[in-house]
Amino acid sequence: MSEHDESNHLILFAHVLAKFQFIEEGIRIYVRTVYALIKHRMRDEIQIKLSGRTLQGKSLSALLLEFERFNKNGQLIENIRKLIPKRNRVAHVAFYKMYENLAEGQDNTAHSEEIREIGNAAQKCVELLHQEIEVVEGLCRDEGIPPADIV
Repeated sequence: MSEHDESNHLILFAHVLAKFQFIEEGIRIYVRTVYALIKHRMRDEIQIKLSGRTLQGKSLSALLLEFERFNKNGQLIENIRKLIPKRNRVAHVAFYKMYENLAEGQDNTAHSEEIREIGNAAQKCVELLHQEIEVVEGLCRDEGIPPADIV
C-alpha cells in the first residue's frame, strides 16, 4: 500500500469516527434540551435535578439509554445501538493502523469498504438525530425557553 493510500485510509477512519462524535454530541444536545423543557414546564412545582453536566463523559451506550427515555424513534435508537460495537471496532482498528507497523502490501480495499458502510450508516443516524433535535428545539422556542437555559 502506498503512503498516499495509507493516508487516505486513515482519513476515512477519521471521518467515520467524527460521525460517531456527532452522534454523541447530538444525543447530549437533545437530552439537555429535553431537560430544559421539563424544568420549564414544571416551573418549580416539582424539583427537577436534571442537568446536561451529568451527560459529560458518558459513553455512547449510556447516552443512548438516556436518549431512549425521552425519544420514541425506535428505529433510530436501534440503528445507533447496532452501530456501537462497529464504532468500537473502527476505533480499535484505527488505533492499530496508526501505531503499529503493519505488513507492507496488505490489501485494505475490503476493509475500507466496510468502514465506508459503517460511516454511511452513522451519517444516516446523524441526519435522523438532527431531525429529532429540531423537534425539541422547536418545542423550546414555542415555550420561550432561551438557549442559555439549555445547559
